[in-house]
Amino acid sequence: SDNIRDFFNPFGSGDIRHIASLLCYLQAFFTDEEAAQLWDMITYGGARVVSDRAYGVYAGAPADLTLFDSSDIRELLAAQSGPTALIRAGKRLF
Repeated sequence: SDNIRDFFNPFGSGDIRHIASLLCYLQAFFTDEEAAQLWDMITYGGARVVSDRAYGVYAGAPADLTLFDSSDIRELLAAQSGPTALIRAGKRLF
């Protein structure tokens, strides 16, 4: 399931930030430490679950990045603004 308006998530947009924002409210993740844990869950944690060993930023890694104009995870979740750049295989798509 891709969780985009399906039986499991009828309001899903496919944007993990929406799910993360809901999780913050439901689990009362309000401290900086909890925000850091949430960031790990939706990035590195997700990669660990699907055994994606290539995930991360390091020399030789695939250059797949989604960039946001946010100073921290709290701002990223609060603003819910779109990405400022999308890079796949080292090529900037926008």
